[in-house]
Amino acid sequence: MNTARLHAYAELDQERLDLQRQATVLDERLKVLEGEILEEIAAGDGAPLVKVDTSAYGRVTVYLERRIWAKCTGEDWPRACAALQDAGLGEYVQQRYNTQSLSAYLRELDKSGDPLPEPLVGAIEADARLSIRTRRS
Repeated sequence: MNTARLHAYAELDQERLDLQRQATVLDERLKVLEGEILEEIAAGDGAPLVKVDTSAYGRVTVYLERRIWAKCTGEDWPRACAALQDAGLGEYVQQRYNTQSLSAYLRELDKSGDPLPEPLVGAIEADARLSIRTRRS
């Protein structure tokens, strides 16, 4: 086996993990600052668009973006789906399964050596994928 490739993989993976940790810290700091800035704008103390000169990235425009997201009222999903159907918006209604939860269930089946339940055979597949991982040892 080519250990140089393993060494390179381990180095890059650890660098990726470090960058992810840094990104998490930055995201937390940005969330706090965003809340403070939105409070200032709501109080009338700020503008919705400001150009800022940064030391590392030159001029950056900081602006407000308004985005609408659909939200189910009161977590009553059957009512929301029926209302969409009644309004002629059935194309927005889907019957789906949760892939994360189902995958966890399939991993448990695999771990215990149990077969896929008969009704699922031919409809659901357990897709086993190999990947390389690292951990600090």
